[in-house]
Amino acid sequence: SASPGLLAATDAFQRDLVHRVISATAGNKTRAARELGVSRQWLHGLLARWDGPVAPPRPAERPCRARAA
Repeated sequence: SASPGLLAATDAFQRDLVHRVISATAGNKTRAARELGVSRQWLHGLLARWDGPVAPPRPAERPCRARAA
């Protein structure tokens, strides 16, 4: 089995690489996954493990219009 030092170094390398590729693709995770040679779902799973689950975007708030009588 690998020592904890090796596992931590491997995780840090992987995290740095993933974040650099996401940055290079201007945050486009689909493109980043393609460039890394992994599925988009796998990439999202890694990001959720490292950064916690990402909440889905909220729809834009629309002002409520009063109905004409």
